[in-house]
Amino acid sequence: MKSAIPPISPLTQRWPLLNQGIAQALAWADNTRLQTPRFAMEAPTLMLNLRRCRIRLQRLAVAATQRGALGFYGRSQAAKDYLIASLASAEAGCLATTFAGKTLDYLTHIRPGHSAVGIAIRFSHDVPQQDPDYPVQLQLLTAAELVCMLARSSHTQQAIEKTEFEELIASLTIRCQPQAVPGIGADDIVTLWDSLRTDNPRLQQCWDSEYWPNALAIAPYLSIDDRADLFAPLWGKEPALTACYRRLAYRLDQLGGAASVLAPLSLLTDENQQPSYGILTPANLEETDDKVQLKLDNGVMTMPLAELRLLAAELLIPLQIHPAHSGFASTDYLDLPAYTADDESLQQAKSLTLLQRYSDQQAMQALIVCHAAACREETTMVGQALDHWVQQHQEADSRGHPELIWAFTPYDRRSSAHFDQAVQRYVGHPGEVWGTLLAMNEDEVRRMTDYLLTSVNVAARQNRLQQRFDRHEQELRHNLLGRWLNVATEDKAPSARLR
Repeated sequence: MKSAIPPISPLTQRWPLLNQGIAQALAWADNTRLQTPRFAMEAPTLMLNLRRCRIRLQRLAVAATQRGALGFYGRSQAAKDYLIASLASAEAGCLATTFAGKTLDYLTHIRPGHSAVGIAIRFSHDVPQQDPDYPVQLQLLTAAELVCMLARSSHTQQAIEKTEFEELIASLTIRCQPQAVPGIGADDIVTLWDSLRTDNPRLQQCWDSEYWPNALAIAPYLSIDDRADLFAPLWGKEPALTACYRRLAYRLDQLGGAASVLAPLSLLTDENQQPSYGILTPANLEETDDKVQLKLDNGVMTMPLAELRLLAAELLIPLQIHPAHSGFASTDYLDLPAYTADDESLQQAKSLTLLQRYSDQQAMQALIVCHAAACREETTMVGQALDHWVQQHQEADSRGHPELIWAFTPYDRRSSAHFDQAVQRYVGHPGEVWGTLLAMNEDEVRRMTDYLLTSVNVAARQNRLQQRFDRHEQELRHNLLGRWLNVATEDKAPSARLR
């Protein structure tokens, strides 16, 4: 529902043709493996890699139509607020926003005191048209991200027993529907597969052979209740998490798979312009009687507020103010919730899932860290998450201008700096993978602004996205499909359509 003017680029023009070609290549591979024994052994790997390539290309194509963002991550909410206000507003210490004709200060009326939240906050100078009764825009988790969050919230996932799993797959296979059931598609399973592999590659090795290929085959054809049984091993079959999945999956189905919803202003402030904390609270499994009315494209529906807190991924704060520098006019500011060891496990999982979501979406042109970790557990988890962002974002030729940046502000606690240093060692070498910037006073903030202007340049961002797109297209043409052109005469068709 957020307004955006997609730029016209070769990338956005190429994507529909490539998407069609990959779909034809998948159909060809599925048919040919039944007829060609030599190909049958390699077809599953080819089809999996085709899906992975399609997912990456689609993410880049979508990113090219959206505004770029500066990401802000870390435990120091005061430091993040200070930096966002310094960059996004020419008026220091204020983030003025308007909802339904009411002008509010985000730092006073919506989120004072640097309280913890369970969702990402997007500040944008691109102000959309608002519904006077439902001015608050929320992005939602996808069905795959929901599964990922619940899997990460459990500490009981372990190697699966082959016989037990074979029985589960056999029982679920006979319950498959003749047509695909909305909610989870094959590409969603591949996304989930790859997402969880980044957390614990050694544990996932046994799942790679036994679980995921079967889940890929049957999940799209299962009902929500049967999907709950299929996914339950991912969170150690904890009954509370299985019940949570079933409840939220049905809710997403009722929402029609909507990526976003509109909500009333009461979700953020009350009639006296005091914070209501309706949505800005950490995620947990507690259920309450509070309900909220939401507006969708096709009508209005009411749902429990506790469920919305779990499903909400992002809150949009439209800024009525001009940025401190005109070069940031086309840039959003994305405040991500930090992973902290003292949070409930569900909020820990959601924080990691959101950071991965925006890393995979190529949403952040630079990621500014304000106090990454305060203990050894946080060092490991945050180090892995930031390393994933680096792998998805930074190019080999970006050395000398790293875009993973540790910022030092007047609000930093130096007593735990050695844990941040451990995170830095995890992600790579200083000056190549990450850098540091001082923002202790106005002069240093201006120098930070000058440094970040290179990262937020719109033309440079489009060029980087195009280069990544071109590399994946080359991989598709030459490595994935090229070697199979001569398996049979008709095998040339999928590759030919990519040209």
